[in-house]
Amino acid sequence: MSKRRWVGSGLLVVLGGATLALSVFVGRASAAAFSNASYANRYECNLTSDDNFFTGIAILNPNGSGTYVKGMLWVATNQFAGADLSLPPAQNFCIYTLDVSGSSYSIGGNGLGTEVLTWTAIMGDNAACPPGGPGTTFTMSDSTVLSLNKRPSGTTLLTQTSSNNFANQDEPGYGPCLK
Repeated sequence: MSKRRWVGSGLLVVLGGATLALSVFVGRASAAAFSNASYANRYECNLTSDDNFFTGIAILNPNGSGTYVKGMLWVATNQFAGADLSLPPAQNFCIYTLDVSGSSYSIGGNGLGTEVLTWTAIMGDNAACPPGGPGTTFTMSDSTVLSLNKRPSGTTLLTQTSSNNFANQDEPGYGPCLK
């Protein structure tokens, strides 16, 4: 009789442990699911080039549906023309606005995503700024990884991004984006 109790209680422990492990795994798997809706509102990205070490700051406003509401990109002119302290501060940066009609993103269930960002140089920008002065455009293709740190609303707090064509310079760029 005691052997039966031992086998029965052992089986109960094994089944209970398996149920607990399954519930933890299933709970985490569903909590980690991502979609386009996970990437919404305002993100501030600090980007650095891979080779020539120039930097930029991007403000992106994804709408949670695969497109953007707005965006801006500032890249220091030190790579293209050097800093000229006699100019107003804004002219020591190349400034671009996001063409929302030509930009989109897609986020997979695992948090990996792609972005196509079309930037237009603003009028009055430094003529040395790529891709050839004010009013010209270029496209960056980015890979994005959303973090597991999500708000209760489901939006992601932190991403990592990598660009294949940072600031139209045919070199990669990378950096974190914070919400």
